[in-house]
Amino acid sequence: MGEQDPLPQLPLALHPPHLIPPAPTTDHRALSFLPDFGGLPWVAYAAGSLLVVSHLPSPPGTSGSETVEDESPFFCQVIDLHTPVSAVAWCGRGRGELAAASGNSVSVFQPAPSSGSFSWLLRWAITETFTVSSIAWTGSGDGIVVVGGGVAMWARAHSSWQLAWRSTPQVPQSLVSATHFVHAPVVAASAAAPVEGNVPVLVFLNDAKLGLETAELLHPQPVSMIQWRPLPLCVGDLSEVRREILMTCCLDGTARLWAGTEVTRSKKKPTSRRSFSVIAVIELENILNGVLGVDISVRWAVETGSIVSQDEEAKFKLFSGHSWQNQVGKCEWLVSVGPGRCTNFWAAHCLDDVSPPRCPRITLWKQNEPQAWEESAINPKSTVQPIFVEVVISRSICSGPPTRCSLLHLLPDNSFSWSRLAFGLSSDSGSHVSSDSSKSISCCSTKTINQVGHKGSIIEVSVHPYSCEIELAVSMDSSRMLFVWSLSTLSTLISTLHAPTHPLWKLLCKFDLRDISADAQYSCLCRVPSVFHDNRFLVLGGEKGADFVVARIPNGGVVSCHKMFTLPFLGGSNAEEPPDSIHTIPLACNCNKSFLNNSFLVVCVWRKSFQVLSWKVVLHSENHHEGRGCSCEFSANSLSTADQGRHVTYVHREMFAAAIYECSTVFPTDADGEYPTCISVKSLDNTVLPLQQNVPSATSPGYHIATGHSDGTVKLWKMSGADNPLQTRRGSNSWELVGMFGAHPGPITAISLSRCGRVATVGRNVQKNSTSIHIWEAVKLMGDGCFLLEDALMIQSAVVGLDWLSLGNGRFLLAVCFRNKLHIYSHKHPSFQNVLHTANLEEKHLWSCIALAHSHHDVASFCWGPKASIVLVHNNHLSLFSSWLVRGANECITQKGVCSA
Repeated sequence: MGEQDPLPQLPLALHPPHLIPPAPTTDHRALSFLPDFGGLPWVAYAAGSLLVVSHLPSPPGTSGSETVEDESPFFCQVIDLHTPVSAVAWCGRGRGELAAASGNSVSVFQPAPSSGSFSWLLRWAITETFTVSSIAWTGSGDGIVVVGGGVAMWARAHSSWQLAWRSTPQVPQSLVSATHFVHAPVVAASAAAPVEGNVPVLVFLNDAKLGLETAELLHPQPVSMIQWRPLPLCVGDLSEVRREILMTCCLDGTARLWAGTEVTRSKKKPTSRRSFSVIAVIELENILNGVLGVDISVRWAVETGSIVSQDEEAKFKLFSGHSWQNQVGKCEWLVSVGPGRCTNFWAAHCLDDVSPPRCPRITLWKQNEPQAWEESAINPKSTVQPIFVEVVISRSICSGPPTRCSLLHLLPDNSFSWSRLAFGLSSDSGSHVSSDSSKSISCCSTKTINQVGHKGSIIEVSVHPYSCEIELAVSMDSSRMLFVWSLSTLSTLISTLHAPTHPLWKLLCKFDLRDISADAQYSCLCRVPSVFHDNRFLVLGGEKGADFVVARIPNGGVVSCHKMFTLPFLGGSNAEEPPDSIHTIPLACNCNKSFLNNSFLVVCVWRKSFQVLSWKVVLHSENHHEGRGCSCEFSANSLSTADQGRHVTYVHREMFAAAIYECSTVFPTDADGEYPTCISVKSLDNTVLPLQQNVPSATSPGYHIATGHSDGTVKLWKMSGADNPLQTRRGSNSWELVGMFGAHPGPITAISLSRCGRVATVGRNVQKNSTSIHIWEAVKLMGDGCFLLEDALMIQSAVVGLDWLSLGNGRFLLAVCFRNKLHIYSHKHPSFQNVLHTANLEEKHLWSCIALAHSHHDVASFCWGPKASIVLVHNNHLSLFSSWLVRGANECITQKGVCSA
């Protein structure tokens, strides 16, 4: 640090977090696909209040290849818009601009002006007078139309946006589609059915002379989709007539094509107005035997390609766009998907034949089920259907059929399925469209791209404590899904991204807990301190018991998850509801070579009734064939079912045995009127030291559990006999009160134990109407011990949780989480004061806040991650804070423009 550089003042800000979004929003308006930007395909989607911009790994182009392994995108940016995102749309003109609607505003993002990396920065914010439900770009990118309580067109004006026109329909609109330019027609529709009469689709046209005109396209039922015909890849003679063709999909099972005509009002006023009529009808439900808008979706095919293309035989061909070929057999394409995996290609001829006039002709060119979809995640029997996002085709000539086709779906399991189809066309059939059955569809490949994120509310997150060698975490949500994450401590920071470029957590796999236990409703989970080769252990708290699960995580292999046994809730326990929390406490053991921490306590807590159930569990393993068994000379036959529980499980030819000793179920109480209000279990060591140095020693700890009480006292409890590795009888385990002290003049609301002997308590002084955090230090005096008040910190907000972190050098950090912020406290150390400026801190405090972070979303809980990182748990997403500190908010290289009418 230079001599002239001012010392930073405490507290410093944590670097903006890396966000793990929830599952994609299952709404076709909140999904958008960009086939090519920077030579790569991209997808943008809404995930709650977050906007996700992600690269999509392409399927291999080799014909006939099978479904390939899952591959994660190399780039994914998550942007927090603070309110739920309702619609997302890419600008199709190739500049990579992106618009997202949330609330009554539309955020417009542009790629960062930097070479060698991708990132999107907020450039403009358009504020509307109504809540926006859907948005659409014009084809040229000169305008954005927004719909909701109204319909408005915003036009690009130099370096800003200005309102071109606005209309207020009688009913709110939810669907929108725009043509190529700002002054061309715009269509909007309401998905809600009126009480009486037909359902109108509104077409808006802003004429320079007549002003804003509105036409109504009547439908017998609500519409599920509207889309203008996109521009083709080939540009023919500019003198050719090209009509604006609109496709509407009605719930009566019919897709209609509409075209506009000009009607002269009178001879005195030669101005004309636009009217629309149906020029073609496709009875999709009758032809395909499905339900349009439910299991049948149809889109105009977006055409892409280049002048030079390569066919399946690796031969290069020139794209032909001669005008004479455009006139002969000119056609465009519709693609429908469903029911099930059925894919249908429809050729539309004569759409622009107005002189002489000819009726459009719609032909079902090909109907097939691609072979590679047989093993895909698209389940035709599923009640939840995939969302058809986009279809992109390429062809060799404008009048010919597609040579390749790419279809993008959002599957019910929240992953994207990108299928690349090829067509077995004969060498002489490239210039015309026929229905020859020899032209079959062959699916080149299908790639499934898993999207990280929970679909339900996150119940609990647990990070494995030994973060140096075992960087793993698990999370569980209300939809009964269990996620296993691989943690990375790499955090290459780019100031323009406001987030790490390398994902801090990578999804290894996700499991449906219904496959582990069909009827169990889990409410909490906890990692087990045991480590045995590539096996990790979890315990899940349910209604009837605690289920032990082993997760096998081989290096580079497939992760598997198996249930081992259940600890039943017996003996008058509260079995009607699952426990509020579950904890494990490592104990001394006699098997430290291969099976680390195989002895531990399991503690289940019900906070409302304050009931505590506990067990001592000892795990062993036998595998004589590969020499992977534990080294404690244990034999499963030695387990006596009379004095302890016995469970034997075989997982991948490996035997795991568990000896279970049931402990006492209640804490003794002797005071009248006081009752426990909170509990803290001595947590697993989350220090940064290596794994071998974290093994519990044979010396017995002073206590295992601390309880806070309504009268402000803290009681310390120890499980007697739990640390005896040679225990053979169950009755010797009971909770003993080993100490107590007065911590607050009022009830204690939260308590946290550290492994250094310190205790942090949160209490409220009813007389002074104040809340404070007290930090207590264990002191040994004359052969006895006591707790001395080290510091008292006044706080103004309710505490969500607090937890300690060991730095491994005798120092600890205390994290205190509030509803929308996080504070990290450190003990004042002489060497620390030489680095950071503490003039703004009150010298009377021994503990000071050194770092803080704010969140726009409510925090449900938090935990420490590897290398002093922090994990904030929100309703359905995670915020991962690295240990990087910054002096202030990062500056963006571009300024946001605010546009309002």
